[in-house]
Amino acid sequence: MTKRTRSFSGSLMFDDETRDALYLNVGRCLSAWNQVEDQILHLTQFALEAGGHRDATFAAGYWMVVSFDARLKLCNAMISYALRGSRNEDFKLRWDTLNNRSHAKSRKRAEIAHGSVVVTRERDQDQFHAYFFPYYHKRQFDHHASGGFWKGESFSGTTKHLRVEDLQNIAAAFNRLRDDIAELQSDWVKRDILAKDGEQ
Repeated sequence: MTKRTRSFSGSLMFDDETRDALYLNVGRCLSAWNQVEDQILHLTQFALEAGGHRDATFAAGYWMVVSFDARLKLCNAMISYALRGSRNEDFKLRWDTLNNRSHAKSRKRAEIAHGSVVVTRERDQDQFHAYFFPYYHKRQFDHHASGGFWKGESFSGTTKHLRVEDLQNIAAAFNRLRDDIAELQSDWVKRDILAKDGEQ
């Protein structure tokens, strides 16, 4: 497939296709992460109901907490409490793994949320290229502070950037995490339904 390019500043060429793909996949990453957070909320609400402590106002409290780390700690405390006891040991081990994965993936989400798509060109080249830089403004400051700018060093050449494929893989990882959290909730619901049927 031929790249869509347009003339820019005379003979220079601008890479429209890569830039647009980067913007698109940044959006997909952030959208996928939002679904991870939402799925954690659903699991936590079920934990409250399963433990006999249903609170219809919990969702409002969950989203009032700005920090995801704080929300995750809150949910972890309640889910862990609901899963206490040997009967829930397998589910508790699964949740512990999901909790750790959520914490780790939130760091990647922060990189993307505080990153930026940058269009630039290397010295002695006529082609503009689009890059996505995690934590762009901090890294740009560090680049200037280290003297790289004044030495003529390329920012894009010295700073880690993410490709379209990298962003697609990150979004896919977020989606897998969401699905695994949903699967735990589904298995938990089925287990409790079967247990109630067995008591009747």
